[in-house]
Amino acid sequence: MEIRGKAPLRIGLAGGGTDLEYIFEKYGGAVVNITIDKFCHMSIKIRDDNKIFVNGYEERPFILKKILENYEVPFGFDLIYYNDIQPGSGLGNSSSFVVLFLKIIDDLQNKVVDDFETIKQAHQIELHIKEGGWQDQYATTFGGINFIEFNKEKRIYPLNLRYRFLCELNEHLLLVDIYGQKQQDIHKELREYSETHNDEMEKTAKIKDLAFRMRDCLLNQRIDEIGKILHENWELKRNKFTSNKNIDSLYKMARLNGAIGGKICGSGQAGHFLFFCKPKDRNNLINKIESEGYKTVPFNFAKQGAETWRI
Repeated sequence: MEIRGKAPLRIGLAGGGTDLEYIFEKYGGAVVNITIDKFCHMSIKIRDDNKIFVNGYEERPFILKKILENYEVPFGFDLIYYNDIQPGSGLGNSSSFVVLFLKIIDDLQNKVVDDFETIKQAHQIELHIKEGGWQDQYATTFGGINFIEFNKEKRIYPLNLRYRFLCELNEHLLLVDIYGQKQQDIHKELREYSETHNDEMEKTAKIKDLAFRMRDCLLNQRIDEIGKILHENWELKRNKFTSNKNIDSLYKMARLNGAIGGKICGSGQAGHFLFFCKPKDRNNLINKIESEGYKTVPFNFAKQGAETWRI
């Protein structure tokens, strides 16, 4: 038996970082994110023995080793997978891989597992890889554009926006591959730093408030305010853990050439940067960014979350 599937990556619009447990358990958290048409693709076929092959080899990638250390798979299998955008992108690659793997393995065993249970399992597994929040697992599982609140309970609210507004929003967003190498565990270092610097925790409350403002702008189609919120979000998030000289220089140059705002995708320092600009300034901004050696990444929004099918 073989099952194939795909799970989307995501971009965050506001609130990133407040989905970390040590933050939302004290201060509450909220994020707004959107899944995009970049996926983790995977197919798994049950073997007659207990061996595991990944893309034709017995060598297992680190992420799969961590999954198998914390999640029992009662059979051998052939796993084929690839990513539209490589890991380290800041777009939630790890969560898309883990959630999709769990869903396919459950399907192969004819298990009916609640999505929220899959999210919980995926998050627990990923904590064995590095510290991280909860938003990526929710995004790749449910898909679409969502407002997610984190308190004692976690609640996801799909934002049902008009198609024409989503098209217009897409025309204002520009995703840039900024390359670079991330620190091993930025969230851990930031947590340790925040414990002795109260100003970082004070910023958290403001970042959470920006997620509520972003939600309201989207629901009321106030598109011109979105770029300003992204700029405020980046000014609050920017520090020695999330940025560096190259990123600071890129952001300054982009702001001088039509970008109204922007933010790092993921924990920071590498991966991708999301800019917001008016469509009339888009070509000029792309030319300036690419002249600096960066690559822009075309994308559209994706409505569906992780999905599987038998073949």
